[in-house]
Amino acid sequence: MKMKDKTTAGIFALFIGGWGIHHFYLNEKTAGILYLCFFWTGIPAILAFIDGIRYLCMDEEKFNAKYNSGVTSAMAMRYGTANAPITTVPVKGDKSAETLMEYKKLLDDGLITFEEFQQLKNKVLSGEVEL
Repeated sequence: MKMKDKTTAGIFALFIGGWGIHHFYLNEKTAGILYLCFFWTGIPAILAFIDGIRYLCMDEEKFNAKYNSGVTSAMAMRYGTANAPITTVPVKGDKSAETLMEYKKLLDDGLITFEEFQQLKNKVLSGEVEL
């Protein structure tokens, strides 16, 4: 899965959104097809303009949570989105999610390298580290 950029989505919506291109870019195929079917009415162009303004004004974290939620932390580092969420689902009473968030904070603060973070994460997820 590739990281989606809110500026790109906003520009697509503003300039060619009447055809639903921004929805295809954001993997919203049903909405994109609807826009294509009704582009001749002009209504999708109005809606796309509103979408474009909304994307451009949206907070980066909210955009990432909505459109980049399946992105792994390795991909987030590769594409320069250090605040992308780590995609682990905590089990009730499990402290691994808290531990991973602490390691992520250390990574964000520059106290550990990405390789060290990956090693620590793998140890936590495999159960090698007692929590």
